[in-house]
Amino acid sequence: MPITTEWYESNRILLTRYTGAVSLADILRFMEDFKQVLDDSSTIIHTITDFRGADEMPRGSLEQVKGVQEILQHKQLGWSTSVAPPPMVTFIYKTLMKVFGLRLAVFDSVEEAVIFLHKLDEVEARRTGQHKSIPPTDEAQTS
Repeated sequence: MPITTEWYESNRILLTRYTGAVSLADILRFMEDFKQVLDDSSTIIHTITDFRGADEMPRGSLEQVKGVQEILQHKQLGWSTSVAPPPMVTFIYKTLMKVFGLRLAVFDSVEEAVIFLHKLDEVEARRTGQHKSIPPTDEAQTS
Protein backbone atom coordinates (compact mmCIF):
# COMPACT_ATOMS: atom_id res chain seq x y z
CA MET A 1 0.00 0.00 0.00
CA PRO A 2 1.58 3.30 -1.05
CA ILE A 3 0.07 5.34 1.82
CA THR A 4 -0.11 3.92 5.33
CA THR A 5 -1.16 5.60 8.55
CA GLU A 6 -0.74 4.75 12.18
CA TRP A 7 -1.03 6.56 15.47
CA TYR A 8 2.40 7.68 16.61
CA GLU A 9 0.66 8.84 19.79
CA SER A 10 -2.91 7.70 20.23
CA ASN A 11 -5.46 10.35 19.22
CA ARG A 12 -2.76 13.04 19.10
CA ILE A 13 -0.11 12.49 16.40
CA LEU A 14 -0.94 10.63 13.19
CA LEU A 15 2.02 9.30 11.20
CA THR A 16 1.53 8.83 7.45
CA ARG A 17 4.16 7.16 5.28
CA TYR A 18 4.33 7.37 1.50
CA THR A 19 6.14 4.47 -0.20
CA GLY A 20 6.73 3.47 -3.79
CA ALA A 21 4.64 4.95 -6.58
CA VAL A 22 1.76 7.00 -5.13
CA SER A 23 -1.26 7.66 -7.35
CA LEU A 24 -3.90 10.37 -7.20
CA ALA A 25 -6.43 7.67 -6.27
CA ASP A 26 -4.22 6.73 -3.29
CA ILE A 27 -4.17 10.35 -2.12
CA LEU A 28 -7.93 10.78 -2.53
CA ARG A 29 -8.58 7.58 -0.56
CA PHE A 30 -6.20 8.73 2.18
CA MET A 31 -7.88 12.14 2.37
CA GLU A 32 -11.32 10.53 2.78
CA ASP A 33 -10.04 8.36 5.62
CA PHE A 34 -8.17 11.26 7.24
CA LYS A 35 -11.23 13.51 7.15
CA GLN A 36 -13.15 10.79 8.96
CA VAL A 37 -10.43 10.63 11.64
CA LEU A 38 -10.71 14.40 12.12
CA ASP A 39 -14.52 14.28 12.19
CA ASP A 40 -14.46 11.53 14.84
CA SER A 41 -11.87 13.23 17.03
CA SER A 42 -12.58 15.31 20.12
CA THR A 43 -8.96 16.51 20.28
CA ILE A 44 -6.56 18.37 18.02
CA ILE A 45 -4.68 15.98 15.71
CA HIS A 46 -1.15 16.80 14.56
CA THR A 47 0.26 15.01 11.53
CA ILE A 48 3.65 13.77 10.41
CA THR A 49 3.92 12.86 6.74
CA ASP A 50 7.06 10.90 5.86
CA PHE A 51 7.90 11.02 2.15
CA ARG A 52 11.31 9.30 2.37
CA GLY A 53 9.98 6.05 0.86
CA ALA A 54 8.07 7.64 -2.02
CA ASP A 55 9.53 6.89 -5.45
CA GLU A 56 6.90 8.68 -7.50
CA MET A 57 4.17 11.23 -6.78
CA PRO A 58 1.26 12.06 -9.09
CA ARG A 59 1.41 15.19 -11.22
CA GLY A 60 -1.55 17.51 -11.42
CA SER A 61 -3.18 20.44 -9.74
CA LEU A 62 -4.80 21.10 -6.40
CA GLU A 63 -8.21 21.12 -8.09
CA GLN A 64 -7.81 17.38 -8.58
CA VAL A 65 -7.60 16.82 -4.85
CA LYS A 66 -11.21 17.19 -3.83
CA GLY A 67 -11.84 18.08 -0.23
CA VAL A 68 -8.40 19.55 0.49
CA GLN A 69 -9.91 22.84 1.70
CA GLU A 70 -12.31 21.06 4.05
CA ILE A 71 -9.44 19.14 5.65
CA LEU A 72 -7.06 22.10 5.87
CA GLN A 73 -9.69 24.22 7.59
CA HIS A 74 -10.94 21.42 9.87
CA LYS A 75 -11.23 22.53 13.50
CA GLN A 76 -9.46 19.38 14.73
CA LEU A 77 -6.39 19.72 12.48
CA GLY A 78 -3.35 20.88 14.41
CA TRP A 79 0.11 21.30 12.95
CA SER A 80 1.22 19.38 9.89
CA THR A 81 4.83 18.28 9.72
CA SER A 82 6.57 16.76 6.77
CA VAL A 83 9.70 14.63 6.50
CA ALA A 84 11.74 15.00 3.30
CA PRO A 85 8.96 16.17 0.96
CA PRO A 86 9.72 16.12 -2.78
CA PRO A 87 10.17 19.57 -4.40
CA MET A 88 6.69 19.54 -5.99
CA VAL A 89 5.08 18.71 -2.64
CA THR A 90 7.06 21.53 -1.01
CA PHE A 91 5.72 23.93 -3.65
CA ILE A 92 2.15 22.74 -2.98
CA TYR A 93 2.66 23.12 0.77
CA LYS A 94 3.84 26.71 0.33
CA THR A 95 0.73 27.46 -1.71
CA LEU A 96 -1.52 25.86 0.92
CA MET A 97 0.18 27.87 3.66
CA LYS A 98 -0.62 31.12 1.83
CA VAL A 99 -4.14 30.26 0.70
CA PHE A 100 -5.49 28.30 3.68
CA GLY A 101 -3.13 29.21 6.51
CA LEU A 102 -1.75 25.67 6.75
CA ARG A 103 0.55 25.37 9.77
CA LEU A 104 3.47 23.36 8.47
CA ALA A 105 7.04 22.59 9.43
CA VAL A 106 9.51 20.44 7.46
CA PHE A 107 12.09 18.13 9.05
CA ASP A 108 14.72 15.55 8.14
CA SER A 109 13.36 12.83 10.44
CA VAL A 110 10.19 11.69 12.20
CA GLU A 111 11.95 12.10 15.54
CA GLU A 112 12.64 15.81 14.86
CA ALA A 113 8.98 16.32 13.94
CA VAL A 114 7.83 14.63 17.16
CA ILE A 115 10.10 16.85 19.28
CA PHE A 116 8.70 19.93 17.53
CA LEU A 117 5.08 18.84 18.10
CA HIS A 118 5.75 18.08 21.77
CA LYS A 119 7.23 21.55 22.24
CA LEU A 120 4.18 23.11 20.60
CA ASP A 121 1.87 21.16 22.91
CA GLU A 122 3.91 22.22 25.93
CA VAL A 123 3.71 25.89 24.93
CA GLU A 124 -0.05 25.58 24.38
CA ALA A 125 -0.51 23.86 27.74
CA ARG A 126 1.35 26.67 29.49
CA ARG A 127 -0.65 29.28 27.61
CA THR A 128 -3.94 27.74 28.67
CA GLY A 129 -2.82 26.99 32.24
CA GLN A 130 -2.90 23.21 31.80
CA HIS A 131 0.86 22.74 32.17
CA LYS A 132 2.16 20.75 35.13
CA SER A 133 5.56 22.05 36.07
CA ILE A 134 8.34 19.55 36.49
CA PRO A 135 10.60 20.12 39.50
CA PRO A 136 14.18 21.02 38.53
CA THR A 137 16.81 18.30 38.71
CA ASP A 138 19.78 18.55 41.07
CA GLU A 139 21.94 19.50 38.07
CA ALA A 140 19.61 22.40 37.19
CA GLN A 141 19.63 23.66 40.79
CA THR A 142 23.42 23.89 40.94
CA SER A 143 23.89 25.83 37.70
